[in-house]
Amino acid sequence: NLLKKKSSPFIESIFSSSQYYFLSFLIIIVINQFLKLDFLTERLLYFTIFAIFFGFLTFYKNRDRVEKEIEDEKNNEERGEKKRKEEFDSKFPRIAKIWGLRSIVKWMYKEGWWYSGGVIGIFILFITIKIIMFLVFKGSFNDEYYHIFSGIDLFNKGHFAEIYFGEHYSRGFYISFLVGLFFKLFGQSLLVAKIVPATIGLVNFFLIYFISKKILIRKRTIILFLLTYALFFTTTFNHFYIRMYVIYELFMLLLIFWFLFINSLKMKGNLFTFKLNIFLLIVLNILFRFFIGGAESNIINVLTFFFFFFKSNHHFFKLLKNKKYLFIIIVGFVPLF
Repeated sequence: NLLKKKSSPFIESIFSSSQYYFLSFLIIIVINQFLKLDFLTERLLYFTIFAIFFGFLTFYKNRDRVEKEIEDEKNNEERGEKKRKEEFDSKFPRIAKIWGLRSIVKWMYKEGWWYSGGVIGIFILFITIKIIMFLVFKGSFNDEYYHIFSGIDLFNKGHFAEIYFGEHYSRGFYISFLVGLFFKLFGQSLLVAKIVPATIGLVNFFLIYFISKKILIRKRTIILFLLTYALFFTTTFNHFYIRMYVIYELFMLLLIFWFLFINSLKMKGNLFTFKLNIFLLIVLNILFRFFIGGAESNIINVLTFFFFFFKSNHHFFKLLKNKKYLFIIIVGFVPLF
């Protein structure tokens, strides 16, 4: 490490001044968003690359201090949550006797009133946006009717709708199935069909919350992350659009959640467990290919592959030296791309 050894004054000077370069390039990028100067716009890619580079150096230079602060904050927060959880019954004896309400208030008290109130507020905002979309946009896009007609025909005729010259429309068949099921349960209307992606969107919101709890340390950051997700235009559109894209989002979130769960089991150093996870990984990706298909599933395949690669590269390279496991990895992954 050249920075620690101070063997190169040039390298040391770059690390020392990296934060100023990072801020400078960041200011240039932000200013250009308003001024739209041709000189800056033509070189925006280079400014972005340099901003990322010096941002990385800034973080790397301060990584020990940042990691210690984050770890201390995390430990303090966990101790505080544990204390509040244990003292809840004594502080709120009446609420503790009410089934249902007890769990909600206990979670709010344990997590902290401002944080839990923020999460609930964002969730209410998330639901409100869905209701507004239903009230304001009462029509639908043409390709949404592919799933509406397919869902109706599936439950009435036993096959998907014939859209193109006698061919059954099977793309995103899981959405067509859910639309048909909702029609069977709640009656046929455009509103009922729109409830399908909205319901999946609710599941995605809770997945986002649990994932952010695992990945992010500071509760302020979690609040900001959830608010960004709730207000992001792609989120609003995908959860209102009767197409398969909300399912893509669900699969990707389930995948990340699964990896975080695996990581929480602390399997480091256990080669047998890693081999088992490689097998489960291949099976999972094959299922994704079956349910999703097309170019979109490649994103999930690549995400899965590199997630495992970066989390367990020591075991990964160890497996590559074994021809038998190398063959399994090639057979399992290559056809997916």
